[in-house]
Amino acid sequence: MTTLHRDGKILEEVVEIARHIHNRGIWLSAAAAPSGEDHVADVDIPTTSFVADAGIDTWGSWLQVVGATDTPVVAGMVKFEPHLMFIDTFEAANTVYMVQIAAGATGAAALMAGTYSTFPFKAPANARTVAIPVLAHRYAAGTKVWVRCWARLTETATMNFMIGIHEYKA
Repeated sequence: MTTLHRDGKILEEVVEIARHIHNRGIWLSAAAAPSGEDHVADVDIPTTSFVADAGIDTWGSWLQVVGATDTPVVAGMVKFEPHLMFIDTFEAANTVYMVQIAAGATGAAALMAGTYSTFPFKAPANARTVAIPVLAHRYAAGTKVWVRCWARLTETATMNFMIGIHEYKA
């Protein structure tokens, strides 16, 4: 049986987990009418996926997926975190992709600052879609988010996806 420590750490963690699990999911896809690095994502309109392209057996270019004015989506929210990536199509079936999701002024700056997460997934041989949990920190509303991918042992390979975020008041 777990007991509450004097410093309240366990209770604090339980409250945090509950706040994350019982939160509104917001889906972002490529904006129909983007505006520079400010507006790159539309909310809950999955008509156009983001498309990341791997390099030639290396990382592809950074693709911006959240612009400076794309968050907050809900008025009064001051922080957000990416929590899911829904990959709807991929060019190289049966291939291992590595994905990086980063938060900062640019993808390169986020990489240097260490404000990124990396995760692998294997594209299935059939046409199934893939939903992948993303582990990331919370970022201040207005923070730009970037994605890039690497498709192992391929010349190049695209992946089409949407990003799911949670927003928070604090």
